[in-house]
Amino acid sequence: MNYKEYCEYQKRVEEFFQQQGISNLSPVSENEFSTLPCDCCGTTLAGQRIEANGYNPKTKEIQTYDNICCDCIYYAE
Repeated sequence: MNYKEYCEYQKRVEEFFQQQGISNLSPVSENEFSTLPCDCCGTTLAGQRIEANGYNPKTKEIQTYDNICCDCIYYAE
């Protein structure tokens, strides 16, 4: 990934957090291989996906996502 691609990735992740209203992403399951796109960054590259959740301070609820790529989990940490 070059600098331009990384900046685009950061923008997609930031937009996901804003659209979902969440303040974090935390893994809640083991990695599983999947060809489904990442719910967060939208990558369509096949790879490891993790079930994760994030807290929405506005609704005071925990939201769950089934297909988060490892890159987004590491980035959110």
